[in-house]
Amino acid sequence: MYVGCSEKSILNKGAQFNLSIDDSYALKGIALLMLLFHHLFYIQNGLYDDVTLHMGREKIDLVNYIALACKLCVAIFVFLSGYGLAAKYTCNQKRAFYVRRYTKLMANYWLIWLVFVPWGFIFGSFSLDSVYGQHAILKLIVDFMGLARCFGYDGINPTWWFMSCIILLYLVFPLIAKSAKRLWIWGIISIAITQLPLSIINPIRYYLFSFVLGVICARSEKVKAILGIQLMKYFALPAFLVLFAIRNILPYPILVDGVITVFLAVAAKALLQKRWLLGALGFLGKHSMNIFLFHTFIYYIYFPDLIYWSRNPILIYFTLLAVCICISMAIERVKEITGFNKAVDKVIHKFA
Repeated sequence: MYVGCSEKSILNKGAQFNLSIDDSYALKGIALLMLLFHHLFYIQNGLYDDVTLHMGREKIDLVNYIALACKLCVAIFVFLSGYGLAAKYTCNQKRAFYVRRYTKLMANYWLIWLVFVPWGFIFGSFSLDSVYGQHAILKLIVDFMGLARCFGYDGINPTWWFMSCIILLYLVFPLIAKSAKRLWIWGIISIAITQLPLSIINPIRYYLFSFVLGVICARSEKVKAILGIQLMKYFALPAFLVLFAIRNILPYPILVDGVITVFLAVAAKALLQKRWLLGALGFLGKHSMNIFLFHTFIYYIYFPDLIYWSRNPILIYFTLLAVCICISMAIERVKEITGFNKAVDKVIHKFA
């Protein structure tokens, strides 16, 4: 049974499996930890010393292998976006719902853009021509709107391809929300679009499936009942660990990431009972958006020598994590002092 638009909210409080706000923040914290590890080590760039394992005739560079598997972080963020949208969406507040979501998303993006991008132009880290080539001003505007990847280029910060992904998913969500009783159709569509030769859907080509799974886990009473059974709680963690360990050798790992994320969500819900652990991961989760938006400037564009100074993967990782947390906390303090969040809320209130 699916909850339709006649309900005040599509989140059924009596369901066996529900992710609370704290659970979601904790999962975002896990995804953030994966994100930083993935970006630091997924390329053998010669800036860190890997750990090589010899397994018969095969050799595995362990740090690089784990970093590639940590690309799972994208599916986690997308899954949680789908889950969060579905859990909070109410059919009688459509305009306010979308204005609030889009305004908060873009306001944070533009703030980080204006803080970090000008320094690159001022100190010569990049130029309009080096980044965009022809039609630089037009491409700059598209990049500022978060849509660069929709038009086939990365823009100033390659990590911001995810902005194109999440914006497209926001646009698709109203269609999904209208299909309360036919979400399985969107599961089929999300797999089918991987074969469509349309460049504009590239940002969501392999991630619509994870997004739809998030919506299904929030809306389907049958799925929530299955995920909530006691046996699933014991099965989820080993299933997640096995799939994560073999992810890199699976035929379609990005599509499988959605399934891995579901197991992770169930396992995390069952295991994250310690308040200090839930709090620590939740703290990281609350800073995940900021850090996602600016961390590439720190480790890749402006200060690679500082981050990779030790060549030791553990020290490199915690150096970047510590620097990013400090910067994000400073940004949040500036927001508080300047009344940034209140100003965003006023804009939302005016146009919602």
